[in-house]
Amino acid sequence: MKPFLTAVFLAAATFAFAEEKSITLPEMIRDMKEMEQTDGVFRAKLSDSGTLQAISLSGQFCRPEHLRALASAPSLQALSTGCLPKTTVQEMVSLLPAVVHLQKLSFTSPDPQAWNLGLFKNLSGLRDLRQLRLGYASFPVGSLRLLADLPNLEVLELPSAQQISAQELRELQRCPKLTELNLHGAAVDRTCLPLFLTFPSLKYLDPGRNNTRFGWILGAALKAKGITLCQLVDHRTVPTSPWHPWME
Repeated sequence: MKPFLTAVFLAAATFAFAEEKSITLPEMIRDMKEMEQTDGVFRAKLSDSGTLQAISLSGQFCRPEHLRALASAPSLQALSTGCLPKTTVQEMVSLLPAVVHLQKLSFTSPDPQAWNLGLFKNLSGLRDLRQLRLGYASFPVGSLRLLADLPNLEVLELPSAQQISAQELRELQRCPKLTELNLHGAAVDRTCLPLFLTFPSLKYLDPGRNNTRFGWILGAALKAKGITLCQLVDHRTVPTSPWHPWME
């Protein structure tokens, strides 16, 4: 092998090894706390006994090895990440059965292939989940039916989701405690809007892209049903919302 090609091969192998490096949970938390001292960004919340309760993975901490490290934190209650490529979402799929006590989960991926049915099956196993945010999500057939089976889900955010059909919305009607539905920026057909009247517990609704204005009759019917229409980008404008910041 020519010297130049050998050097390229070795460099590629070294890069691949770096990509697949492992990190332990204590190492990750140590690195996060060191960065918190530098930039003031709060990334990890620990209990008095040192147990990890909540974590926000972003920037350099948003790689597959960081998600793998969380498998040793079964008591984790809140997890938020930055934008994830498909390979990192696959690590999320593997992680979810190990963190069954999650109450709050947020992640984003613009890759339609990242949103497979296996991901939603594992999401449906998070029976304590109260707050779920899936950014730029795509929905394979049957995926929203799985989310509707979550018994304690109160807040569902699907910002900038791909097209949501009437059939998929009907699946969500079965979610018993769903109080807040955020479809901000999502593509929701206007013919779906009457379906929101039949959600049993819904109180706050962002109806999605191009749906902030619609017939006064439907608007009055939603109001009579006790559903408040609002933009849920900034939840501080909804003081009685069940939404809570990821570190609380």
